[in-house]
Amino acid sequence: YLYALRGNRSPDQGASLVLCSTLLSFAFIPLLLTWWLPALR
Repeated sequence: YLYALRGNRSPDQGASLVLCSTLLSFAFIPLLLTWWLPALR
């Protein structure tokens, strides 16, 4: 999937897309933790 994306677009765009997705996932991890910890208790 990622290789297809890089093939369709320029490498710079693909790199920025990957960077954005990783940043978003890192931003969502604390949100999910704060969501789940009270539910698990």
